[in-house]
Amino acid sequence: MLVCVATYAGHAYCRDEWIKNALDVTRRHQVYLLWNGDGNPKKIFPKHWKIVTLNTEGMTGIEILLAKHRKFRQRFLHGDYTHMFMLESDTFPPKGTIEKFLQHDRAITSALYMIQAEHKIQHRIPPTVDNLQKYSSEVCGKDIFIVKSVSVPTIWGLINDPPDPSNTDYHLSGMTLDEVALAHAQSRLWHFNDSLPQRGLVRILAAGVGACLIRRDVLEQIEFRIQEGEMNQFTDFMLYWDAYNLGFKCYVDTDVWANHIHPAHEAHDQDKWFNAKSAQDYQIKPATHQFT
Repeated sequence: MLVCVATYAGHAYCRDEWIKNALDVTRRHQVYLLWNGDGNPKKIFPKHWKIVTLNTEGMTGIEILLAKHRKFRQRFLHGDYTHMFMLESDTFPPKGTIEKFLQHDRAITSALYMIQAEHKIQHRIPPTVDNLQKYSSEVCGKDIFIVKSVSVPTIWGLINDPPDPSNTDYHLSGMTLDEVALAHAQSRLWHFNDSLPQRGLVRILAAGVGACLIRRDVLEQIEFRIQEGEMNQFTDFMLYWDAYNLGFKCYVDTDVWANHIHPAHEAHDQDKWFNAKSAQDYQIKPATHQFT
C-alpha cells in the first residue's frame, strides 16, 4: 500500500488537524508526500513519511497537480504495491477507511465528501404592498443578487438507461448487454440529496481523488492526464472516465464520509445530464429522471 499526498503551503489553515487525522488513517502504511512552494516540509510533516519537494517554477496550478499525480503513479508502479490511496491535504477520512476499501476490492473506491459551491441567483423583488412593508422602497421593483453556499458531493452519478436490450438492432450490431449499458449510461453531478437514499457501495462514473483507493491494474493501464477544450476536466475526473471507458467499475462508499475543509467554489450547472461514455450533452432532464 502506498499513500500519496499532494500538498503545498496553501493548506496551512488546516494542517495541524489534518496531520493528526492522517496519522490515524495511514497507520502501518507508507506515505509519499510531494510538496511545492516555500518552506521546509520536512520540518512540518512526520519524519517517517517520504517527503519530496518539486521545482515547479513557471508552472500553472493544473500543471503542478498533473506533475505530482504522474510522479505518484511512477513511484507506485516501480514498487510492488497492490493499491494506491490518494489523500488530499484538506480532506479528513475516518480511521479505518483504507482497510475497509481494501476489503471492497474494487477498481477504484472513493469516500464521500463535499465541496462548498456558491450559487449566485438574480431575483427581482416585485413592488407589492407586502414587499414594501418587508423591504425598503429602494429595493422593491429592482433586481437583487442572492449568494448561497450549497454542499455538493464530488460524485458524478451513473444511471444505465439504455433502450430495450432485447431490440433486434442490438443483436445485429453484435453488442453485448454490458456494451449496450456502457454506451447508453447517463451521468450528472450529484446533488446533496442524491447521497442520502444510495447507501453503501454505489457504482459511479467519477469522483474526486481526495480520499480514494486505486487498484494496481487500473494504474498499469491509465496515465493521469487533463482534458482541455469542451470537456475541460482535471486529473481526477479523467482518471475515472478513462477507467470507465476501459470497463473498470468504480464506486463510492456512501457510509464513509470525509470532512473536506476548503474555500467555496462557484457552482457549475448540476442539473445537466451527459452520456457517460462519449460526454455528449443531454441537457436538463425532468425531475423524475433520477438515480436508483
